[in-house]
Amino acid sequence: MTVVAKKGETAIHILSTYKLHDYGCNLAAFKKLNKLKSYQVKAGKTYKLPIKVYKYNGKSIQTTIKITDYPRA
Repeated sequence: MTVVAKKGETAIHILSTYKLHDYGCNLAAFKKLNKLKSYQVKAGKTYKLPIKVYKYNGKSIQTTIKITDYPRA
């Protein structure tokens, strides 16, 4: 999934929009995915988000992502 940065935003602003900012691993993944040295982003540029998108199999989240642990799914 990608997002276009708006004027005045930082990586933390972008991640908070998707409720991803509370986890340090998401911040690190954002930097790595986008080959950034800091959390500064450029307005108008497209950035990758640390989100994995699954194609729903029509049954359940558990079977879609192949996880048997219900709370984790």
